[in-house]
Amino acid sequence: MPVPEFDYLRPHSLSDALALLQEYGERAKILAGGQTLIPALSMGLSRPDVLIDIGGISALRHIDADGDGLVIGALARHRELEQSATVKERCPLLAAAAALIGHSHVRNRGTIGGSIAHADPAAEYPVALLALEATVELAGPTGPQAVPADQFFLGPFTTAARPDQLVTAVRIPALDPTVGWDFRELVMRSGDFALVCVGVLVGLDGQRVTRAAIAVGGVGPTATRLRKTEAALVGQGASSETWRVAGEAAAREIAATGDVSATADYRRATTAVYVEEALHAAASRVR
Repeated sequence: MPVPEFDYLRPHSLSDALALLQEYGERAKILAGGQTLIPALSMGLSRPDVLIDIGGISALRHIDADGDGLVIGALARHRELEQSATVKERCPLLAAAAALIGHSHVRNRGTIGGSIAHADPAAEYPVALLALEATVELAGPTGPQAVPADQFFLGPFTTAARPDQLVTAVRIPALDPTVGWDFRELVMRSGDFALVCVGVLVGLDGQRVTRAAIAVGGVGPTATRLRKTEAALVGQGASSETWRVAGEAAAREIAATGDVSATADYRRATTAVYVEEALHAAASRVR
């Protein structure tokens, strides 16, 4: 199938990119790393009139310490996040999530901004950002906007960003040493999208759970925080039984769906096991 014709534009500043978005609106597609868009163009699944390549906007490619947290530019590549000493020190869960994305060529080219703007239900970053209580920063004609991650991912391939807005950065609070983390996923083959993806945080005071965050993706229409399971964990003793009960509660809380890769029941059963194991591993990382 021939690739449809389109105009190619490459702005070198954020203001120019936003002006082009306003001019062309929904007729345009944004090209960042291209790891989803280029295959979609090749297969005729996306047919924009205009392709706006933002890869030349150097101001969007950064990984910065900010107070106790991180600010990551939208064009930071997965490989950079995987290998960054700053990310590993301040937010190791994010580095672990980046390391699981696709294959090496995908991580070398793909960007965090492109991934979260695409909002694939089985992608790693939405799960990580939900667990970390991150904020997605947008730019548009009315100025900057900050959207909490739990309000950004609205559904399959749907976010809170308007067509005239660009993802510019992600802001993530650093993890306290009293908070442990874990990130894991089940895939059919290395590099595939996850059938179940789990990111957790566990805060402990002695042997008592003081904080819990559990995010799950790959099981339904969008990544989600399991608030009921989290609330039930707080105040419980840190034990294998606590983690097992939480895993079972997580399986009941998710809105699992089935497809050609896995049934809903299989996803629920796997979620129970993965949440249990992730909580145990997170608790072991508390310093």
